[in-house]
Amino acid sequence: MSSATPKDKAPNDIRIGGGSRPRAVIQYASSIMKEKNLRELKFSAVGNSIPALVDVVEVLKITTPGFHQTSKIGRYFIFLIFF
Repeated sequence: MSSATPKDKAPNDIRIGGGSRPRAVIQYASSIMKEKNLRELKFSAVGNSIPALVDVVEVLKITTPGFHQTSKIGRYFIFLIFF
C-alpha cells in the first residue's frame, strides 16, 4: 500500500488544511517562489479550507506581478476492497 509522504511532495505543491492561516501560507508561498525561483505553484485544499485557499490565491495575484491562476476542481474517489 502506498501513501503520500512529504518525500513525494513536489517543491511547488502547497496543501492548505483546516488550521492553516492564510497569512502564513502567503508568506510561505512568497518565500519559496523567491528562494527556489519557482514559476508555478500548485495549491490544494479540501472542505472548509477552500475559502482560505481562495483568499491566499487572490492576495498572491495582487502582490505578485504576472501571477495568474488556472483552476481545476475535482473529486477523487478511493475504493478499498477487502477479501
